[in-house]
Amino acid sequence: MVAVDLARDVLHLKCVCAPLADDRVLLAEGTVAPDVFAGAGVVWVPATERYAANAVAWRGGVIASAGFPRTHDALAAADSGWSLVATSEARKADGSLTCMSIVVD
Repeated sequence: MVAVDLARDVLHLKCVCAPLADDRVLLAEGTVAPDVFAGAGVVWVPATERYAANAVAWRGGVIASAGFPRTHDALAAADSGWSLVATSEARKADGSLTCMSIVVD
């Protein structure tokens, strides 16, 4: 287990990062030091699109929030297969993809 310091405006770790695979993480710029994820490649989410760092990896792909073009470009550049989901209504209640997800394999 590794302790991770979070800024006061970060509710929990999944608000600013998400595992994409065993060796890759989606991480919002300026939130958590990338060395916390030692050995993992980082796909950067621009600070202005921080909400998009909350994504769900599933069956070799990524489910990401629609409306964040720079994050979508970063996922495409990282060869992460992805699907976009509208989350604007969930966001109004401080919800996000991981709040609405139960992944069962």
